[in-house]
Amino acid sequence: MKLNHISKSVVGLVRSANEDFIGDFTTKDNLRVYIVCDGMGGHVGGAKASQTAVNSISEYFNGNPNGIVQVALKEAIEFANIQIYGEAQTNPSLTGMGTTCVVLAEKEELLYLAHVGDSRCYILSENKLCRITKDHSYVQTLVDKGEISDAEMESHPRKNELTKALGIADSVVEKCFKGTVSRIQGMTFDNLAKEAIIKHNRAFQNWSADKHLYVGGYYQWKRKGEAHLFNPT
Repeated sequence: MKLNHISKSVVGLVRSANEDFIGDFTTKDNLRVYIVCDGMGGHVGGAKASQTAVNSISEYFNGNPNGIVQVALKEAIEFANIQIYGEAQTNPSLTGMGTTCVVLAEKEELLYLAHVGDSRCYILSENKLCRITKDHSYVQTLVDKGEISDAEMESHPRKNELTKALGIADSVVEKCFKGTVSRIQGMTFDNLAKEAIIKHNRAFQNWSADKHLYVGGYYQWKRKGEAHLFNPT
């Protein structure tokens, strides 16, 4: 599988400064890691938080990371959270800073994903974008309850309110990374795959499921050299 990437960050039409930070690197074990973070807490604090997150995740993986990629992603983001939170506690001008974070890792044609906040990961397939992350936000909770639609959440007046982010507390809630793992314990992968196909009503007749569970409950599906991630929940 050939994985290409382009990094670009723009200020947009609303704000005068950019609080995003992007990073990518390859570890000594040939794990390719791609990170996007969107800071919050004012220009100075937001920019500091997003940059610290990317640099901390890179520092973790360039040290002695866990050999299980799913666990390594979890530990890397927890390490970044502590660095941001600690900086905010020691520097009053940075109080309240935090950042979203989405990380995609690839090794030996397998993809791994972890995220906190509302920075998203999409799959582009057959000229259509499919969002594969679920926002940790107030409006997402409304969607989950059936009170508003996905389309309505994009223009909701409280769309920028996050329920989870890096740096706003001394720990990150673990289910950000484990997702549906506890729910599917005891189920066979084949049954889970069939459940996902039925629930999403996808035409996967020619697809095969790779027997790996990923961070956040995402699974890899392969077809003719392609790699796609789907969430069965």
